[in-house]
Amino acid sequence: MKKLLFAFLVLWGGGVAFFLRGIEGALSFEVAFVSFVCVFLSIYFPLRRKMSQVTPQENSQKEDDEEDSKIPLSQKIFLGVGISFSIFRIFAYVFLIIALIALLELKFFDVYAYMIGVFVGLFGVLVLLFLGLKNRD
Repeated sequence: MKKLLFAFLVLWGGGVAFFLRGIEGALSFEVAFVSFVCVFLSIYFPLRRKMSQVTPQENSQKEDDEEDSKIPLSQKIFLGVGISFSIFRIFAYVFLIIALIALLELKFFDVYAYMIGVFVGLFGVLVLLFLGLKNRD
């Protein structure tokens, strides 16, 4: 279901962008869609993994003990750096930068199609998250 939705969004959006803006629009849409989804997933999965490590019981205990014990600043910084500099996130941003540079150098960049690709990618990710939450209940 999820793969079918993404395939539909990629093909439908790319087709519409090609019909309206030509090959430049289609390439800009596809680069925007794929790079947005890669960046989002590279942020989402490490955060989900970190959040799943904290069980609800530990979370309620931490709320009670929050006043008594403070998390050291060095541990907060280490946790933030560990999430921010994951290898998948770095690769996703490298892909985004290389794809944008390639589009600009080849003069295939269309800003309208690119923005539509980002928003369609956002819409697709939100729909998938909503479907995932709905299936959990």
